[in-house]
Amino acid sequence: MHTDRKVRPRIKLKPGATDIILEKLALACLISVFLMPAIYYQQLPESIPRHFDGEGLPDGYSHKSIIWLFSVIGAAMYIGLKWLSSYPHIFNYPVKITEQNAERCYKLGVRMIRIMNLSISGMMAYIIYVTLHIALGHQQSLGQYFLPLILMLLLSTCIYFIYQMSNAE
Repeated sequence: MHTDRKVRPRIKLKPGATDIILEKLALACLISVFLMPAIYYQQLPESIPRHFDGEGLPDGYSHKSIIWLFSVIGAAMYIGLKWLSSYPHIFNYPVKITEQNAERCYKLGVRMIRIMNLSISGMMAYIIYVTLHIALGHQQSLGQYFLPLILMLLLSTCIYFIYQMSNAE
């Protein structure tokens, strides 16, 4: 990875239609991580799942107020990634950034962060949804494929965009 950040051009990127959709979907997930607990909080038992094993089964429990910590973590991750997407010139890229490839690489980098933000926000919303449903007795686990699927989604996103940036030189 190249680390020539001091001499990189700074470009104001205009979001495309896909970027706007990704942002709105991630924001909807963010809203849901607060809305779901607010709707179900009074119905929850005092103890709810706080941790899941590799197969998606709950293996740790805490007071129901822990659900708000999940929401805050989801919001912090959303805000952090949203903020980061405003500074594509500080990202690490697999190629040297030049005047000729800066816009393409920056757009790819920002798109990757937006997809990651949607993926992580969606994951947090799903975890909160399942935690609520397990606590209420409607479900047993996250599902045995949750962890492999989320890891595959995040890893394949990174690989795809790194490959695309590598061809931008």
